[in-house]
Amino acid sequence: MSSIIMRITESASVKARQSGLPIEPLAIAQVAVAALVGTGVNSFEAAVRWKVPFFVSAPPYRAHEPESNFPLDAVFDRSKQMLVRAHGRSAGPLEVQSFSEIELEVQATALGVLVIEEVKTAGLSVYTQKLLFAQEFQQRGRDILKGLVHRGTKVTRASVAIASGMIPPLPSNSTKEHLIFLGPKATHKHNNPTFSQWVTKGETLLVEFPMPDMEPSDGARYDYFNAVGRGASRPNPSSAGIGLGFFVVRQERMAPSSSYPNGRPYFHVLTPQLHYSGGEKTPWSWPQFEANTIHEYFRDPSSYNKFAKQLNSKGRSFIAKLNVCPGCNEIYSDARADLKKRCDCVSS
Repeated sequence: MSSIIMRITESASVKARQSGLPIEPLAIAQVAVAALVGTGVNSFEAAVRWKVPFFVSAPPYRAHEPESNFPLDAVFDRSKQMLVRAHGRSAGPLEVQSFSEIELEVQATALGVLVIEEVKTAGLSVYTQKLLFAQEFQQRGRDILKGLVHRGTKVTRASVAIASGMIPPLPSNSTKEHLIFLGPKATHKHNNPTFSQWVTKGETLLVEFPMPDMEPSDGARYDYFNAVGRGASRPNPSSAGIGLGFFVVRQERMAPSSSYPNGRPYFHVLTPQLHYSGGEKTPWSWPQFEANTIHEYFRDPSSYNKFAKQLNSKGRSFIAKLNVCPGCNEIYSDARADLKKRCDCVSS
């Protein structure tokens, strides 16, 4: 996913050189990594090696984010490093020594702002749910998220606040743990079924870490934190909300009609999210299930067809069929080792 960073490097490098900054594309990539993950990853090469999950949002949800929400200290420090290297290559020793600290600060600020604007315009971001929940990251993912906390930077993501200890930890920290935690919870405030019961009603697929081109993916990537609640003059306790990095879906049919004796098909989607308020005695204890339907005729049919194709595509390692143990209602999947049944029930 780190190759996504390279999408902005050529154009940003041209703009930098037009502004008198002797910066090559690889140096832009180094600064872009700092803009996206702060000091959590110390170089573009490390981001490639660790397979940091960068992606392009659709639409670019960071396009209107204030510049101050980026880790400016990390961005400007990385910009300085790149400029010192660049001037060292293009000038003799005496010329490098004559390059004043003030000039370096001015150029580093200009370069940092330019790269941040390119990142925002391109919609580049980091998949925070993968850093929190995916097996391949574990503690490293949390360390990367901690790198986004900097002096003067406003923390706006629950994932960063959780990893940094600013708010209590989540009750579950992997997709399997999420399924166990959610199983007995009601899918609606005033109505059953429980999540386990919902899964048993038909063939249910789990879609883990969906990318932005999958229509219901936004809710799975929801990541919000407000340190002072809603009011600045009379602040409430801190509040946060986070998607768990997946949604579940099954195909259903509407009531039969003269045109469609078997009923029109549609997809029923549930996306679990956890929410927190600083005044709660048991934070994160009550999940919310965001419900969504994808119909063939309520919108452009190509949207429905595209989603159906994504669910049935070959090599879909991020999609798994779910089952429920009839003895204890544990949700599991035989499709992946990390999602297999853990209970000791004889019946299955």
